[in-house]
Amino acid sequence: MIDFRKGLALLFLVTWLGLLPGRALAAPAPVTLQPQHTLLVRYLHNDNAQYAAFTLQAWLRKVYRTPTGFDIITANQLPPDATKQKFIIALGPSPWGPNPTEAETGPYGFAIRRTGNVVTIAGPPPRPGTSPLQLNDLMMGATYFLDKYCGVRMYLPNDLFVGLPAKGKVTLPAAIDVLEKPFTSYVSATGFANLDIWSASKARLYYDFQWARHHGFVRRDWESHQHSMGNRFPPEKFARKYPEIYPVFDGKRYIPQGVGDQQWQPDFAEPHLVDAAVESAVAYFKEKPHLDYISFSVQDSWRFSKEGKLGEALKKYPAEDQLGAYTDLFVKFLNQVAARLEKELPKQGITGRKTLVYLAYSGVGTVPRQKLHPNVLPVAVFRVAELDLEGSLQTANNQNPSSMFDWMATTRRVGIHDWAQGNGYFLPRIYSGQYARLLRFIRDQGGTLEFAHVECYPNWGLDGPKYYLMSKLLWNPDTDVDAELTQFCNDLFGGASREMKGYFTTLEQFSHATNNNPAQYIKLFMFPQQFLLNASQQALVQRARGYLDKAARQARTPEEKQRIALFSKTFRLSEYLFEVANAKEVRRARLGEIMRYVDEVLVKDPMTFYLARKPAELKQQIQYAVDRSAAGKKIIE
Repeated sequence: MIDFRKGLALLFLVTWLGLLPGRALAAPAPVTLQPQHTLLVRYLHNDNAQYAAFTLQAWLRKVYRTPTGFDIITANQLPPDATKQKFIIALGPSPWGPNPTEAETGPYGFAIRRTGNVVTIAGPPPRPGTSPLQLNDLMMGATYFLDKYCGVRMYLPNDLFVGLPAKGKVTLPAAIDVLEKPFTSYVSATGFANLDIWSASKARLYYDFQWARHHGFVRRDWESHQHSMGNRFPPEKFARKYPEIYPVFDGKRYIPQGVGDQQWQPDFAEPHLVDAAVESAVAYFKEKPHLDYISFSVQDSWRFSKEGKLGEALKKYPAEDQLGAYTDLFVKFLNQVAARLEKELPKQGITGRKTLVYLAYSGVGTVPRQKLHPNVLPVAVFRVAELDLEGSLQTANNQNPSSMFDWMATTRRVGIHDWAQGNGYFLPRIYSGQYARLLRFIRDQGGTLEFAHVECYPNWGLDGPKYYLMSKLLWNPDTDVDAELTQFCNDLFGGASREMKGYFTTLEQFSHATNNNPAQYIKLFMFPQQFLLNASQQALVQRARGYLDKAARQARTPEEKQRIALFSKTFRLSEYLFEVANAKEVRRARLGEIMRYVDEVLVKDPMTFYLARKPAELKQQIQYAVDRSAAGKKIIE
């Protein structure tokens, strides 16, 4: 039998240690946020922190269906005893730390931690000189917080396509300790509407460019990776000192007509080009010491000289190997520059690892036959949608001169440039599974996907969750795409979620079947080749329509019906064009019906096609597609 006094002592000890509920000094418990008792505190005074705070405030208010609360203040406005009266969400490096370093998160990762009545969202300290538009760590941290802890998911750039929690409240767990470092360090994307942040926030909260920032499509603190020889070797600086670095055409030296002149490439075999490149890079990094990358990418043309020193070097290669020759000579030049800079930059007081970026494109687009210097980063041009057609991951008998398998033999640092766009296509292009395979292959081969450039120009109404899923994979290639798609459909379509998941899954099957069929030519703006289908592909189109029609019947709320309607009306154009392209005869009235549909339905909603915001251009493009698809067919009056 336990002594009574010992029992009291034991009870006191257990209570004091916090092993029983109700102890005041116990570890933090789950907390339900209250709008009037939660403050958003900015510890950075830049647009990134301000917009991140605005984002949290706007969506937390939407969750609670209130126009007030979740007030935003700056750190100097915070009362000394605020944590006793309020719950704090701190944005930026704060006294509650520990605040992450760039070594922990990379340049665009972040940490989210809870300490008592404070949640901190912070990225690494911003580098002096970096553009505020590039400082997106807090934007992405705020998006992550809303997703994981508040049930707010911004799937498409329109308030209608934001998933909100069923319960109008947010309960945070007792422990939050998140440290996020993206697999792909840098990402840039093109084709989003570059609207002013503040005016856009008053109109459509997350339209295109802002949505892209939240999902990590704008995270690069260095300049363009493309077509930069004019920037590196401007004639006003080098034409008099090193005229021999410029090409010879028909016996005459070609001096570029300014930085934007694309009709030339340097003479890669000229020794003085290395001297000029070192001078150019040293000046660049002295002017912009906060940048770690510099681009040496060929101009956007196939105009390569076969004269001068370059011509002499080309004679050593077989005539049928000219592309390989240009690549070899170009990479030899880059390796020499990288080796020189490794010694020269420290002498000039320039510290840190500096990287030479080049776009593997045009005449230098093949995989080099020599290993790249560790400080050289190639950006390989990939059609990820055609991964199987091009054999990009094959490990034997590979006929693709730019396969990722072969790149892994030359370097462990790679970038990819993918034509992921919607503009130029009127059929769905969803290939999340292909994207996951490529990224996982790079990782599993011991490589680092250091940079991804994504040409987007999105057709939101056709491709739906495509870019949302792509952003998840670029952050973490182990993302469960099927689970994310299930969540997407559950959040947006309610009772029709199963049908809409079937619809998007069918579209991905269709995209793979068309893009990886050697008998088809599914290329940018190539009408009507995009719409010529075999029997199995036509069956997929019919299956997709069946899912849409059933989903429309299953939808319960006005919002669910509106979301399904966007995808249904956009896919209808694809169906029209498939019908015309694959028919033997076409009624003239049908052709007129298509263009009336474009005019009366599609151009009125900018979420259908990329060019819907430019109605005249969209109508012109579709009219061309219709005319080309109907050409040569019997027209029935």
